[in-house]
Amino acid sequence: MKKYLPCLIFAVITLAIMFPLYQSGFVFLLDMIFTPHSNFNNYINSGTSSDLPIKILIELFSFILPLEIIQKIILSLVLFLPGLLMYKLTKLFLPEKWAILSGIFYMLNPFVYERFLAGHWYVLLGYAFFPLLVKLFLEFLEKSNNKNFLKFAFLFSVFPILSLHWAYISTGFLLILATVYLFLSPAKEIKKLAKYSILLILSFLIINSFWLLNFFSPSGNYYKFSLNDFAAFTTKADPNFGVLFNVLSLYGFWGSDFFLPKDFSPYWWILTLIILFFSIYGIYKLFFVNKEAKLPCRGSLASKSLALTLFIIFIPTVLLSIGYSSEITKPIINFLYEFLPGFKGLRETEKLVGLIAFSYAILVPIGGFVYAKKQKYIFALLILIPFLSTWTIFWGFNRQLQSNDYPKSWYQTNQILKEDENNKLLFLPWHGYPNVPFANNAIISNPASKFFQIEVIASKSIDSVYLLELDQGIWDKKILALLHGLETLDENTEFLQSENITHIMLAKFPNWERYGFLEESNKLQKTFETNDLVLYKINY
Repeated sequence: MKKYLPCLIFAVITLAIMFPLYQSGFVFLLDMIFTPHSNFNNYINSGTSSDLPIKILIELFSFILPLEIIQKIILSLVLFLPGLLMYKLTKLFLPEKWAILSGIFYMLNPFVYERFLAGHWYVLLGYAFFPLLVKLFLEFLEKSNNKNFLKFAFLFSVFPILSLHWAYISTGFLLILATVYLFLSPAKEIKKLAKYSILLILSFLIINSFWLLNFFSPSGNYYKFSLNDFAAFTTKADPNFGVLFNVLSLYGFWGSDFFLPKDFSPYWWILTLIILFFSIYGIYKLFFVNKEAKLPCRGSLASKSLALTLFIIFIPTVLLSIGYSSEITKPIINFLYEFLPGFKGLRETEKLVGLIAFSYAILVPIGGFVYAKKQKYIFALLILIPFLSTWTIFWGFNRQLQSNDYPKSWYQTNQILKEDENNKLLFLPWHGYPNVPFANNAIISNPASKFFQIEVIASKSIDSVYLLELDQGIWDKKILALLHGLETLDENTEFLQSENITHIMLAKFPNWERYGFLEESNKLQKTFETNDLVLYKINY
């Protein structure tokens, strides 16, 4: 039973968060939209993204399980795995209960809180597997045999499939860790690691060849990113403590459509100070105490290299996480954007706060382990910190999240549109992130393209002055002209016909009344209407 106690602890915490969401329906999050229908063919035909294998895997499982259940399994895993896999890592150099504490710190923190509510489950998937990647790398450094290399090389090579952003972050971290290890180790290690590095690069390129060429081609996604992305998704500052303390507290996500734990507690900053104290204390004891002290990491060159790496990267990680929200750190981002390969693909530097959370989850238990020799109640104090810092995460994020289904009218509309495979839908309101009544009035990514089983034209725009020009495609310009009365729908009949649009659907989301130009058209036939949508057929 003792063997499975850590798994049980992390499972109970996950259940305490997710239990209200296990009822029938979907969980609608900012960037995580699941629908009842399989889109297998769409993924096969259009996908060259790094996460294509996961999308295909989800679709294959959808033949066995409803997609609403698959979504909740994924959400449960991105909460459960960070705790378990961090425990597995720190168990290498910490006693059992302190390794469990490390897992809880990595599982319950504001970074996980904000990213979960944003539906950034790929980010959290990479964040979850990062400790396992580090563990396998440490084991390889300690014992560089083929078996340990193959385990590490496989996970490293598939990491872009789990999370492209965390694959990039992980690569940078492991390069620094390897450099520190080689600096501390005998010279013969350099030749040995060089041989394995060549094999690692080959493995990575072979496994990821299906997306790399397209991504980095002149017309690929990589060259579409600009400094405007960093400005649009800048790290958020706390109104009272500023951006630096917000980042140190593991906050800073640019989205704001939900309540955070600190919104309900005026003394949240005290928890940050406690975390910083024990992190600094842990580093101090690791590198400046006498050799006779019984400390974790002592005797393990790889583990000591990890602790030193965390010390080295901490301040640079904080500065990069602040990013475009400060005039001091903004030039650093501009420089890296120009000269560091791949950096522009990060798009928002607040993702690096996950590395700070990783550092805390290791250093705080180390500091607590040492300090507990003077004060036996330290463990009891520290285990309260993650629960107090994210206390509103429990019971569906304090009921901020609920399970809801799509309206009956959406299912009926889908059946109408499916009667002719040549149908093509223009979905309105024209907004990439609308406020959706059936999603508990949350702001979410437009679900139309994923829900309706025909081709759909829907907005992908983001409300940001920095990205406004980038969003001005032909459809953006047409809809804007219609909304401002500069053109009529009937004047655009030829354009709609050239785009093969057969139907227009107006969902009665907030501000749907602005689309009165639809009623003024002589070319539209109202074929279906309910209290939450209107479906028109275009008569050419």
